[in-house]
Amino acid sequence: LAKAFGPRFLTNKWKKRRRDGFRMPVNSPTYSFDIVKTVTEPGRPIPVIYGTNKVGGTIVQAYNTGTASINSEQLYILLALGFGQLNKIGDQTADANNIGNNISSLKINDNPSSDFSTVNISVRMGTTNQAALPNTSEAALVNTINQPVTTTSPRLGTTTNTNLKFLEFKVQCPNGLYGLNKNGAFPLTVQLNYTINETGGPQVDSGTFSATQENVASFSFIKRSNNFTPVTPGYAGTYDWSVTRVTEDIAADHPWGWKANTNLVSVTEFGGDLQIYPNIALLEVAALATDQFNGEVPNFNVTVEGKRVPIYSGSGTPTLGVSNNPAWCALDMVTNKVYGLGRVFDSYDKIDLDSFKDWADYCDSIVPGTSDKRFEFDHVFDEEQRNAYDAFLDICDMSRAIPVYSGQKLTIVLDKARDAYALITMGDITAGSFSLNYQNKTDTPDGVSL
Repeated sequence: LAKAFGPRFLTNKWKKRRRDGFRMPVNSPTYSFDIVKTVTEPGRPIPVIYGTNKVGGTIVQAYNTGTASINSEQLYILLALGFGQLNKIGDQTADANNIGNNISSLKINDNPSSDFSTVNISVRMGTTNQAALPNTSEAALVNTINQPVTTTSPRLGTTTNTNLKFLEFKVQCPNGLYGLNKNGAFPLTVQLNYTINETGGPQVDSGTFSATQENVASFSFIKRSNNFTPVTPGYAGTYDWSVTRVTEDIAADHPWGWKANTNLVSVTEFGGDLQIYPNIALLEVAALATDQFNGEVPNFNVTVEGKRVPIYSGSGTPTLGVSNNPAWCALDMVTNKVYGLGRVFDSYDKIDLDSFKDWADYCDSIVPGTSDKRFEFDHVFDEEQRNAYDAFLDICDMSRAIPVYSGQKLTIVLDKARDAYALITMGDITAGSFSLNYQNKTDTPDGVSL
């Protein structure tokens, strides 16, 4: 949406372009024929949300973490819901941390969030100076390894980033972890050590982690290092790490069928500046990675009330407020410099605000015989290949508004019944005074040569 159509807009092309009413969105995760979807692919636009809508969000960050305990692996997911500032996320009206699992209207895999006992939620409404979230603000870089770890073949590596705070080591037992004897299966234990050094320099952290299970299926466990700081004063370089198996190796063809081999799956680097994502409404989900999630990133949807828009009272300068009135949603699209046409209309002096106020009053008027307002706008702009110019026209189309230039200002003309100024009949026309001339088709220009 962040495309401002300067030249095309200024030549008043909208008056010449055929519009056949409100256009159905294409390739929209909100308006697909299926459920509202959570977007996982990179490069999707950040939604612009007007009025009350159910949204799925876009995954900005998702990773697992845990301790040496097998059933403590945590899933952390950060969703960007849309441009802020939103008025509500579920029943939340302000930023909040760790508010538990019962947030109004939030569904996970189409089930209420309250059904997931291990879920803990944090929200940000999308202000400029919002605080960092508790679990997904650290920049995370996952380095995929997928190599076996044995007592004789430790895994070694060097971080990509500097200014790190801690590392996480993810280890897999690809064939399970168990022993066999005449009485059947019994638990086995694997133990590993890790070290972290300044590259070519002294050690900054080390530790031991283990897993004990009787498990015939593949599983993973994660060890987070301690928070570390450089030993060498002023050091700002990378770090060397190593992961070594301490427990005796068990051959793949063990005569009793024992399984205890280990692979280092990945090393994740955490550190750098905190990510706060200013002016983006966020929802963070922290949950124990149980069977409720089926080993996959879940689908989310939540009802939100967005977005604060400029409202003109009839005098002074518009102020931000909560409204789903099409006129104020359109004024936001026209003036916003990030996703709207604000690079063209960079001042309210270029807009006939009184005409927008007339439009807003018309939309707020009650339809005769009902208690309903004439027009309200609850919509999410979240398509790819969509621009602010078309979005603005969509809002105009659904509420009988026609944008035109009057002098040097953008003005709104309403397609509505008006009082008659005068009644003109045949008796008001002098006989023989009317003539109609047609231009020759061959004299009509149909191109320009430059």
